[in-house]
Amino acid sequence: MPKDFQTPDDAMDHRDVEQPEDAAPPKVSSRGMRAMQGEQQPAEAAGRQGSAGDRKKAETTAPPDALAAPPAPPPHVPPETPGQPGQLGTDAARERARQAAEQALVDKGVTADRLLDARRHASEAAARATLGGDATILDDAAENLSMKGNNYPTYDISSSNQVASVKTHWGDDGSLSDSARQAYQRDFSHMLGWGRDVGALEQDGQNIISARDKGVPVPEGLAIATTAEQAAQYLRDNSILMVPDDHVAIMRADLRARILELPDNYFLPPNPTEKQLAQVLSRVRGIGLSSQELQDLITKLQK
Repeated sequence: MPKDFQTPDDAMDHRDVEQPEDAAPPKVSSRGMRAMQGEQQPAEAAGRQGSAGDRKKAETTAPPDALAAPPAPPPHVPPETPGQPGQLGTDAARERARQAAEQALVDKGVTADRLLDARRHASEAAARATLGGDATILDDAAENLSMKGNNYPTYDISSSNQVASVKTHWGDDGSLSDSARQAYQRDFSHMLGWGRDVGALEQDGQNIISARDKGVPVPEGLAIATTAEQAAQYLRDNSILMVPDDHVAIMRADLRARILELPDNYFLPPNPTEKQLAQVLSRVRGIGLSSQELQDLITKLQK
């Protein structure tokens, strides 16, 4: 995954439709294929969501006939469970997440001069504890996959139920600033393939197949994928974005507004139903800790 980075007013770290085993490979609409090939969102959306750095990668605007193409059916993301909170979890679950985050800082040997690394390791460990089961941090598998810098790109955790990208954004004062909120929306758009290099989604698909073949647990839809394209579409339609618990509601509200304005960008029909909206919004989950709890853990490194 890309290295953590900062902006002047923000410190930011980068960080199912279930199918039967004999199901045919999923069909991809012309618009869905363009997203998988790295095409930028239509200009009116890109102008609001992407920075100049995002927009320079692709400037293509979808032609009118493509916009009229029927969108792919909305995905079915597994419902949240007590182990996968969309809001503040139980005391026991939060304590497990906190302990996992603290242990990660010890195991990784993170020091006060590597605070963004601390955020990344702590948030990923908390998210893994929250997902539970066989959840695996993909960076731990990256070395065996000979990936550059042993950083697994785009995604951070995989399990037999979910593939997740973990993000934490907040301003210098610790608040969820406007630019941090915009960063979360770009993160979600990137999982759909917008604002990325040509073939980026397919590369994500190939990466997860490589991890699967090395023994990393993956959901059933990826276990039966035979091509990078099939894996890419599964990730596009089913992967989740995990953020600090106190950021979930605000991010979902921002995402809902964007979907209602431009549903085609989210592979939904015009005037999507509440059920269709809920299926997309449910892909935003909590890591099991709030941003303040993460900040408190990191502050301890500075004492």
